[in-house]
Amino acid sequence: MPAWQYTAQSILSAALFFCLLHLSYTDLVCRLLPNRQVIVVAVLGLARCLLAVVDKGSLAPMGAAALGALYAVGAAVLVAGIYGVARGRSGLGMGDLKLLAALGLFFGPRAFWLLPLASGFCVASLPLIALKREKGARALSLTVPFGPYIAIGAVILMMTAPIIKL
Repeated sequence: MPAWQYTAQSILSAALFFCLLHLSYTDLVCRLLPNRQVIVVAVLGLARCLLAVVDKGSLAPMGAAALGALYAVGAAVLVAGIYGVARGRSGLGMGDLKLLAALGLFFGPRAFWLLPLASGFCVASLPLIALKREKGARALSLTVPFGPYIAIGAVILMMTAPIIKL
């Protein structure tokens, strides 16, 4: 891969990091993942795919990106469905699903690991969050913004393979 492509990949990864940082802050403050910000993440994923298409000379990276989006959303829908049946309420918001799909475009099939990573960090932090909340019945109906945990999972995936081949 030529040096300009490594530079472009690094710039896209840095832009993704800052988008995820902003999305996390927005989700923590407003409990919302705005579509405009999620679309920027999707555009970064598509730009990364186009770089891979140029490098390989085939459309295979686009298929891998689409597969990554399907893996991420499919796993999330499965987990949300099981959670919904067990608890009788929704476990993931549409913003979370859209963010997972957008990150699937960026990471390809490795996006499957986003949900387990994010869920693990979320479950690990629940006792700390519950301590900050009031005790009693309200603690049982605890809602947690999931976007920051998805962002943590994405950053871990970026760090484990800085230039991920699709």
